[in-house]
Amino acid sequence: MFKKYIRVAAGTPFIKVADPAHNAEEILHLMKKAEAEAVQLLVLPELCLTGYTCGDLFLQDTLLDAAENALNFLAAESKNTIVVLGLPMRQNDNMIAVIYQGQILACVPKSEATIFQCKDFTFSTKTDAHATIIVSLNASSETVGKADQRRNTAAVKSRACGYIYANAGHGESTGDAVFSGHNLIYEMGELLAESPPFGEGWAVSEIDISAIDYEQRRIGKSPSEINVVHFSMEVAC
Repeated sequence: MFKKYIRVAAGTPFIKVADPAHNAEEILHLMKKAEAEAVQLLVLPELCLTGYTCGDLFLQDTLLDAAENALNFLAAESKNTIVVLGLPMRQNDNMIAVIYQGQILACVPKSEATIFQCKDFTFSTKTDAHATIIVSLNASSETVGKADQRRNTAAVKSRACGYIYANAGHGESTGDAVFSGHNLIYEMGELLAESPPFGEGWAVSEIDISAIDYEQRRIGKSPSEINVVHFSMEVAC
């Protein structure tokens, strides 16, 4: 039997707070890097299109319009890598957008459980969705011991799935906190790849979809059918 793998990455763009046009160019750089490295699923941090630390600027139409324009630009530039990124929108100030092959597949609140599904795998932002891969978009500040806490949490949450954790980093406001770009990729409790705190902010690896499918069948897990978004992609064998 052939095993199936998906090549995934977690990346942290070098952003400027409240400058979606600049941030879109930095994100596009990571998208091109992902394409060059044959990455099929790229996860970026929470609110990375504007920066997490915009404060009251999230209420301004100017910022929201610029974020929407930047998202449309990135969607038009997207090719064969699924890109998951965060931005504020009028309906919710913490949204997750999924773009792929020139399209916006969906924009959903970070708090909402949505399953993205193709023939070979599923991914979701929520662990209770029982997806093949959990994507975790974050802006987690750095404190003593926080890196080990993230690793321990990722190991637990990935017991029967893949887990991609993308964290905010360089460029966020440091008035109250500091962000390190600590990114993680786990598979069934094991660390596959990591960009250490204050490193380059890029982690890439391959997740064994076949092994995860077997484990989820063994323990009786199946994907939720709530808010399902279908798309087409072929994975490597």
